[in-house]
Amino acid sequence: MVTPAARREAVEMAMKEHSISRRRACGLVDIQRSQTYYEARPQDDSALREKLKEKAAERPRFGYRPLCTPITHFLQRPFSGT
Repeated sequence: MVTPAARREAVEMAMKEHSISRRRACGLVDIQRSQTYYEARPQDDSALREKLKEKAAERPRFGYRPLCTPITHFLQRPFSGT
């Protein structure tokens, strides 16, 4: 299986080396055109990680969901779960 990042690179290479359109290159690589515009944005989860470590030390038998719910409300942003 080829990763989406590798497919995006293949589309860019096909466009540059063979002078074909993005639409045609995406068809050849079998990827949607919207996926070629995706750029990953890294998140800084250091505050969430520190809070989780503190709460996990207090309550070692809890899983991540009971620990994350009050913390995410405190930080006022959704937790992605990954």
